Amino acid sequence: MLPSTTLTGTLTGGALTGGTPAPTGHPLLASAYAQLGSAYPDLRVTLAPGGGPAAPVDPRAEIAAEEARGRAAYGEELRPDVAAGFALHRRLWPTALLFTVPWLLAEGAPLPLLTPRQVHFDAREYAITVDPAGLRVLPGAGPAAVRHALAAHLWPLLRAFRPFVRRGPRMLWGLATDDIVEGLWYIGSRLGREAEARRALDALFPGGTPPFTGAAGFAASARPGACAGADASAGADASGGAGADAGAGVDPGSGGVDARARTRVSCCLYYTVSGAELCATCPRRGH
Repeated sequence: MLPSTTLTGTLTGGALTGGTPAPTGHPLLASAYAQLGSAYPDLRVTLAPGGGPAAPVDPRAEIAAEEARGRAAYGEELRPDVAAGFALHRRLWPTALLFTVPWLLAEGAPLPLLTPRQVHFDAREYAITVDPAGLRVLPGAGPAAVRHALAAHLWPLLRAFRPFVRRGPRMLWGLATDDIVEGLWYIGSRLGREAEARRALDALFPGGTPPFTGAAGFAASARPGACAGADASAGADASGGAGADAGAGVDPGSGGVDARARTRVSCCLYYTVSGAELCATCPRRGH
């Protein structure tokens, strides 16, 4: 069981309480998702009322699709836990952006208190439909509220994937930290707001913020900022079709070298693919 007891503060029954009803969505929320789409066209995010509740997460179909991508891209079978980790990343990385992008990019935009039943994820089309029925938003949210909203939303996802990825709670929440950080870092860089995104992420994950493990941990470096495993499993193509820097914080103007790289909390296990080396930001490198 994932550590729900660490979800403290304003979390009640696994959800963030309070907020203002916004049953038809919110114009600033729609604007933020439009900016997300312009920064990362491979992902479609739509606010569409009337979709009904999303089905509970069943990882098996998504893992099977990841296994097929692995065979096509690498000519071999992925290790089962590796395929499951890639599938979890494929869903977790964009899901977190539903919360962090409005928080960063649309000034004055409220934090959406989305429940898993409001978010329809289409792995095949790499698209997310948000049903605003019953949506509540929290104006002026600070980092603690964003963490709580993310934790409440991601907990069922991590719990569903845990038997397949074969990782304990600490490393699962570390993987969540990495995907949240690298996702917003990447989108911020695409929109010319990388420095702002780094500052926001340092405030969001300074370390010591359970249930999340680790910190954003940006540090001066001349290393490439990309994680190959994130690249390979993000977007529509497991072979990296989402772009060489998808899921990572490479400054587009730096020639592929990030001036403030970070060491990930978790290992994406991309090194297990035949011929692959450790990612530049892998904790196994012992930075």
